[in-house]
Amino acid sequence: MLWGWRRDGVAGDGERTQLRRMLDLLPADAMLLADAGFSGYDLFKALLDRGNSFLVRVGSNVKLIQNLGYATIERKQTVYLWPLDKQGRNRRSMPRDLARVHPPLVLRLIELAADAKGGKVFLLTNVLDAGKLSDRAAARMYRLRWGIEVMWRGLKQTMGHHRLLSRTPARAGAELDWAMAGLWMLQLLGGSRMIRTGQSPRCHSPAKTLRVVRGALNGGRRRRRQSLHAQLGLAARDTYRRTGSKRARHFPKKSSPRPPGSPEARMASAIEKRLIQRILKRPPPELVAA
Repeated sequence: MLWGWRRDGVAGDGERTQLRRMLDLLPADAMLLADAGFSGYDLFKALLDRGNSFLVRVGSNVKLIQNLGYATIERKQTVYLWPLDKQGRNRRSMPRDLARVHPPLVLRLIELAADAKGGKVFLLTNVLDAGKLSDRAAARMYRLRWGIEVMWRGLKQTMGHHRLLSRTPARAGAELDWAMAGLWMLQLLGGSRMIRTGQSPRCHSPAKTLRVVRGALNGGRRRRRQSLHAQLGLAARDTYRRTGSKRARHFPKKSSPRPPGSPEARMASAIEKRLIQRILKRPPPELVAA
């Protein structure tokens, strides 16, 4: 279900920049689940500083380091995210001091079996203990990300907001806010009634909930002997198993995007190991202040 949104981003800002502006909306101790594209040292560092955990899919654009010797205990899945600019050096030289050196991020790389498109899935998390987050639990949680795509489909198709009708930017922004608020309230109505009837809130159908609410607003009663709350409790998703494709016949043919590749996880270089020893003996200012 929708938790929060913002539309104050500047044109041209990337998704990671926009996400960093929304981190204050995350509850304490919440885990951020994201698909490929939402990675990077600054984003992960901001989540760690807030005390939040994350589970993010990574691809071939992410460069990781193994056997660096920074963590107290290094396991098979232990990796480090430490770009060159955070090391305060170029490719061949050692930094003169630790003023511009940032400590590496100790993370865990989880490799899952091939997905529906035939590619392996690699997840990066700061939960290092497999007892707190097993590989199976991580795979089950990552599959939940499809609910985000379903939510956008409900906003654009079910509620009919695939395009904005306002003519000015200010009115278009207000229209978008009200569209999101309407989806939010619809989810709360349907989900809360599912819970009160002993069902999972994931079982509620946005389309059926919308029809029930519209019928009540129009004064119609499809089930005259049932209250609005009772009808909302029955607005559940269909349980049949689909046998055909959901793609509409009139949609133009689109090229299927290539799945994210495998992240590069290389062994730590000799320069990086020497730099880590300097950090362990004399931590950088940022680490000392923390």
